Amino acid sequence: DYYFSSELYEIPEAQNNYSEKLIKMKSMCTCYPTINIDIEPNDREELKIPDGKFILSCMQMRHKFKPEFLFMLNRILKAHKNVIVIMLDNNNIKEYFKVFIENMDQIMFIPKCTFNIFNKYIYFSDLILDTFPFGGCNSSLEGFTFNKVVVTKPTNYLSGRFTYGFYKRMNIFEPIAYDNEEYFDLVNEYITNDSLRINLENKIKQKKKLLFEEQESIREWADTIIDVVKPFVRLDHPHITYK
Repeated sequence: DYYFSSELYEIPEAQNNYSEKLIKMKSMCTCYPTINIDIEPNDREELKIPDGKFILSCMQMRHKFKPEFLFMLNRILKAHKNVIVIMLDNNNIKEYFKVFIENMDQIMFIPKCTFNIFNKYIYFSDLILDTFPFGGCNSSLEGFTFNKVVVTKPTNYLSGRFTYGFYKRMNIFEPIAYDNEEYFDLVNEYITNDSLRINLENKIKQKKKLLFEEQESIREWADTIIDVVKPFVRLDHPHITYK
């Protein structure tokens, strides 16, 4: 009957995207835990991340890699021969990528790994690419944990708007693209302009606390669920009262 989401993620006309009644909360709609990992001095070497390369990461499952994004990735790699992109090796993804990517040597496929190792790859990345039209969510929050810039292109549907919503929560809008050309231009700029990228990383470092352990989400979930069920239940216990 209901679909619970957030004003941070949804477009104004989002109700048209749902068969359920859409309830848009004002909070993030999630109390995401803070991520902590231990970085050792020789971790980069053990992970076999090459020195002297600009490291992109885009560690998503295969179903998120649509042709539109892979054409974009190929364009980025052709323009920047010094770039290596880290990706997960899953579901015969290499054969799929060969249809779109001209230089597969620029892709570093990593096997299934622990949560800790996964986040170390993010930590050693210089920039993160958000897939489109099906974007990231957890992976973007993991990137923001380490102050990483995530270039994103939001769509009109929830599956492509989480990263946008996180940026909106932080009041940071520079890494958001609204078409393919702007996406390419932003990635190109962050690869070639270290100071610009580092300035954004510092902004994320200052604002990322807004994304984690949000207590307002807990309160709003409780209040919203009570409001939704009021017409359908009766609470007779003397110690239970409505707000």
